[in-house]
Amino acid sequence: MEIATSYALLFAVYQSVSYGHDPDVWKDACQLITSKGYPCEEHQVTTEDGYILTMHRIPHGHPTPEHPTTIPTENRSAVVLMHCLECDATIFITNFPDQSLGFILADAGYDVWLPNARGSKYSRTHTSLKQTQFAFWEWTWDEIAYYDLPAVVDYVTQFVNQTQINYVGYSQGTMIGFAGFSYNSHLAAKVKFFGALAPVAQLGGVTSVIRYFTGLVEKLQWVYRLLGYGLFFPPTKLMNLAEAQICSNVDILFKPACTEVYYLVAGQEDTRQLNTSRLDVYFSHTPSGTSTLNVNHYAQQVDSGVFQAYDWGSRHKNNKHYGTPTPPVYNAWNVTIPTALFHGKQDALADPLDVAWLEKELGHVVFSRQYDQFNHLDFAWGLDCRYSVYPDLLSQLAQYN
Repeated sequence: MEIATSYALLFAVYQSVSYGHDPDVWKDACQLITSKGYPCEEHQVTTEDGYILTMHRIPHGHPTPEHPTTIPTENRSAVVLMHCLECDATIFITNFPDQSLGFILADAGYDVWLPNARGSKYSRTHTSLKQTQFAFWEWTWDEIAYYDLPAVVDYVTQFVNQTQINYVGYSQGTMIGFAGFSYNSHLAAKVKFFGALAPVAQLGGVTSVIRYFTGLVEKLQWVYRLLGYGLFFPPTKLMNLAEAQICSNVDILFKPACTEVYYLVAGQEDTRQLNTSRLDVYFSHTPSGTSTLNVNHYAQQVDSGVFQAYDWGSRHKNNKHYGTPTPPVYNAWNVTIPTALFHGKQDALADPLDVAWLEKELGHVVFSRQYDQFNHLDFAWGLDCRYSVYPDLLSQLAQYN
């Protein structure tokens, strides 16, 4: 099987090189960063339950009169950027430097940290488990909120010697924040500002095509469990190479289909936001991998419309995990960190009705703006982000730094 996969990868590489892909297709996270003239560091942190997470760091940006690189690190306010479902750190750095949030924040004088949640391509090791074991994948975003988020925030605050840092989440990155900050006061005390891009919590209003796969996901969970295979998608490296090939500029036949899939998942089509010439770059890094249980957790939330922990399927199992026969409901009202919401009118995943509910539930919303032409993925890759969303985010960050 390994030999066959290797030959398939080599063939995909040969095809892609012959078609002349964008060089960013082949770069890993640090290569994406350094190829744009920025410094990159890799850090590792181990969670309480044994997952070893890789974090990428951009300690400073390009020198400017306002933000010279001579500013000591301890005087650069740290900001953690937490990615979405099936993403990793590269979601914030796959556009050009003046378009990518990671680079924009670095150039604005911030010390940028890019963690990779468990299960993504950069965080697939454990102190005792192997990723070929189903037990390695037996978690949902509940565990990312409970274990990964505190591990990341604790590590960054200690490393940069700052009592408080900034946190900016995107999609799932916001969900784990709304959950984790609501019940972990020790964690919340270390965050001075929470920026929520395409915020998700309650998912009852989802209109994306993903909504129609919730029943299938439930069935797949048991198939995967029988097979003992916990990763939701097949080997991601091979899949990403195939996607990059299909979605490349030279593949005139299939590229329009890639664009349609993009909009079916993210929301209403608006060609002004999507740079179709970089589709091969986007899809070569996404999806990055997650557990089938995590996807099933999303399916449960779409079905129930409740911001709730994972239902393990029986009173006995729920009692074992939570001490209660039913999964606990997260109370967003307990999040008292100054929170800014950046949401899209055309977003099919962070539906405007769900965001309106969330805004009422949250305890300390300091800013909320709906962007008329934005769908879910536009908050990471949209061409107009640098003119609207990111300036608003920088303005809010400045008030707390």
